[in-house]
Amino acid sequence: MRVVGASNLSPERLTASLAASKTLDLPRYESLQPLYNLSDRKEFETEYASIIKAEGIGVINYYSLAAGFLTGKYRSHDEAGKHPGRGGRLKRYADARGFRILKAMDGAYRLAARGTGTAVTYELSVEVKMPMLGMLRRKAEKTIIDTALKELKKRAEG
Repeated sequence: MRVVGASNLSPERLTASLAASKTLDLPRYESLQPLYNLSDRKEFETEYASIIKAEGIGVINYYSLAAGFLTGKYRSHDEAGKHPGRGGRLKRYADARGFRILKAMDGAYRLAARGTGTAVTYELSVEVKMPMLGMLRRKAEKTIIDTALKELKKRAEG
């Protein structure tokens, strides 16, 4: 075993575990796997982030796309309800707040004639209040780009 990680520990338990590891000269947690995504941010940002930063612990979040809700595929309560394979997990996100988050992620296409072709630009306005974890940022960027390209293909192919 090279390193030890933890998931679903309370901030108090994490702090106590780190202190015990130091006192007893035992391996300590080197990574934490918290629930963290654009919808579920508050707990991590208010309760864990300062501990993580102070202790130099790595973070590997889970549920980064909120049971698939943050992919943007589910734009209504009805659409979310059509996917029983998700075990009702989408219902947690398919509320007014969740749909506001999706709306904020929407961008706009700009099409302009360029020579014999068309230049396509996808514009997205994002207000970053806190730096995102690198892995989450890369996943979000990939999701945004993939979604934009799929939508563009649908529009272009008619």
